[in-house]
Amino acid sequence: MKRASIGFLMALGVSTAVGPSAYATQIVSSGASCNPQKADVGKVSYTSQFGAQNDSTTSTARVFCPVVGEFTGPFGFNILVRDRSATADISCTLTMTSPNLATIVFTSTQTSTGSSAFPQMLLFSPPAMNGWIATIACTLPINSGSASSIVNLGISFLRTN
Repeated sequence: MKRASIGFLMALGVSTAVGPSAYATQIVSSGASCNPQKADVGKVSYTSQFGAQNDSTTSTARVFCPVVGEFTGPFGFNILVRDRSATADISCTLTMTSPNLATIVFTSTQTSTGSSAFPQMLLFSPPAMNGWIATIACTLPINSGSASSIVNLGISFLRTN
């Protein structure tokens, strides 16, 4: 686990009055934890450096990334992506449901801003809620000479001692 500043949560659009014993925490997991949808199993490969990447030169690949835990209070999600496609962006959708999976309570889609040699951060700022279940689904563009990838995923949340 990595401690982050309260300022990180505020950058995600979360503001709250906190006492001196509160701090932000971020849990980060590798993009290699993302799984391709069944039709895309042969397109996706994994590296320790770049996580899950689309190796197909003919079609996009869709991956589902795990969100583990139940958190209370303000939180945010971030996904570090490596967009290497000159023709399409990486698109990721965060969907949050009620604990019984009966109701979608929040959904948001973020996209990369074009091909870059450097990773890009996609930020999600859902409303504060308790008892949610979340999934993240990302579409990776075709490999046009260098593969686009999901490098890592982070969950930031407020903790109190």
